[in-house]
Amino acid sequence: MRFVIGRNKLERFFAFGGLHSLILSFYFCQFYLDWPLLKLSKIRGQFNFEDFVTIFTSANCFREIGLQIYIPDATRPLCFYPYGRTFIYFIDLFRIPASLAPTIIILVAVLIMYLVIKYLGKTSPIEKTIIFFVFISPPLWLATERGNADMLICLLVLIAAYLSYKNHHQSSILLLALATLIKFYTLPLLIIEVWRRRTYINKYISVSLLVSICYVIIIDIQAQHLQQPGSFAFGSPVVTFWINALSTNLGLPIGEIGIKLGQLIGIMVLSLVAATLSRYVAPSFKPLKLKGESLSQICLFYLGSVYVTCFVLGMSYDYRLIFSALAGLFFMRTYASFDSRRLWVMLFWLLSLWLSVFNFGLSPKNHLLIQWIGNIFDFFTAGLIIALFASQFKTGKFRITKNWGIANE
Repeated sequence: MRFVIGRNKLERFFAFGGLHSLILSFYFCQFYLDWPLLKLSKIRGQFNFEDFVTIFTSANCFREIGLQIYIPDATRPLCFYPYGRTFIYFIDLFRIPASLAPTIIILVAVLIMYLVIKYLGKTSPIEKTIIFFVFISPPLWLATERGNADMLICLLVLIAAYLSYKNHHQSSILLLALATLIKFYTLPLLIIEVWRRRTYINKYISVSLLVSICYVIIIDIQAQHLQQPGSFAFGSPVVTFWINALSTNLGLPIGEIGIKLGQLIGIMVLSLVAATLSRYVAPSFKPLKLKGESLSQICLFYLGSVYVTCFVLGMSYDYRLIFSALAGLFFMRTYASFDSRRLWVMLFWLLSLWLSVFNFGLSPKNHLLIQWIGNIFDFFTAGLIIALFASQFKTGKFRITKNWGIANE
């Protein structure tokens, strides 16, 4: 009897915000103790929302030096802004002071947590445990502590998914357009959604929107003089590091490969993984539908698409695994029966997040094997998302109609 009463109290605790409270308590303790877990992972900690603060500081610099903020200057290190100028214009328009940046990013992080848990709906105890471990995983430590603008993009994508679910497709596409203009990498998702929702918006307006956004992105990239080196911490280019490391340590007769070739090989590996999972794993789950999606399906599609884009591009740092983390939660809810197959998939998904703690610019020999295993799990999750998306085209034969639509025959 005591056990039953105790269990009921625990369930009520979770039902009335206990899960939110546990997650918030974790991050409050991390902040108060100067991010000890990030120090343990050699990221150092104590940035305290530096990325978001720098963006707002750059907006203040923009009022004085204009587009010179896109050119690195050692005399003005906080005046460098490497992203889309739309965000700068927005901050400048409303004269938002840099002192508000920490408050804004904390609100963004709390909103993401609140919306995700709300969208997931009623969850079982084991699902609540998975949600907790996803939200306190290393990619979210880094994204929260640094105050990355990717958190804002994640929030915009989540809200856009909800608007799409409510059939407010034009508003959803406008939010995706805004996210794209901030950091560019949601462009593939925007193009896909303009195509999928073509019956709800004028196709000429759609084409004009996409052409305009692409033009702005090209102009922004030219203005920024982007010359960022590839990152081996995350994504398909990590194959570059694998091949070069094996070649050096084993004395293989293979010349050092460059980042572009390594990324191409990485994409080929990802395609092979996706094809294998599409053949042997994806059929175990019902295919995602083009029409009549649930909110969980739409969130999985939106967040998963962004994650795959970041993975293929190999964009620096694992905080972009926040898109994979949240996509994993909606995968968990999309396929309701919690059988052994889904449990194993979620275990792989969690390992891809937690083993990323060894990828944050960290390459000690004793962590190298664990880092490689974590990268392999990253390939698994990216490949599974692609396989799940591709599975919808296996349910029937499709043809392209004259009105650039897809018809099921």
